[in-house]
Amino acid sequence: MPDFSGSNERHDSWVTQEAPGNVLGAILEALQDWPVQIEFQDDGHLELTIGSRFAYRMLGILTPIRMRPIRIRVTLARASTETMRLDVLVTSNEGWYAFNVDSVARRIFNSAFDAIFSALRNAAPGISQSTQGQHEQLVVAFNELIELLRTSNESEVAVSLEEDRVGIEAGTQPAMDHLDAALSPDGILGKLVINYADGREIAGKEFSGANRRLQELEEVCRKALRDRPQV
Repeated sequence: MPDFSGSNERHDSWVTQEAPGNVLGAILEALQDWPVQIEFQDDGHLELTIGSRFAYRMLGILTPIRMRPIRIRVTLARASTETMRLDVLVTSNEGWYAFNVDSVARRIFNSAFDAIFSALRNAAPGISQSTQGQHEQLVVAFNELIELLRTSNESEVAVSLEEDRVGIEAGTQPAMDHLDAALSPDGILGKLVINYADGREIAGKEFSGANRRLQELEEVCRKALRDRPQV
């Protein structure tokens, strides 16, 4: 008789400004009306089981949402000096059955997953991209851009950008001005197309993929510069 636990799952992650202890405490509080058992907890992790396998066996599709057997795994990691990334995986925990009707089980657990993620997002609200700060996005994109260029045999451009890395991370105006100039149509980034012989792969990217990623990173940088408060 097969164990169907984990046959349905959902994963999501978002950034919150709450401290780790506050996040985990808020999650437990949000689920206080659910039959919850803590399987593991430390400063950055929380594993729970909720619901009842017995109730699910007896009631099937009629099982109340809060009684549907589910595992929840929450992981917290520092996203920046002021924010935490919340990573949540929820999986069905139905146990052993002679057979399983996938379409029915999917509907049963999807509605429970919806309720769980709604409760968790209310407990630890995600912050919008604008609230996260365009500068944080800029730094991440800028650093990835340098690595992409370095692995694309565009070392000269990478070295030129590297000179402004510290200034970009610190948010200094001269470094921002240099990046703005590099992104202009005639700048070293604005006119760059990654070229390498025979379309061979670089860093796991084929020719068109590498240039597509180059354009995406450039656009993130442009948007962050446009939205940056004027000083």
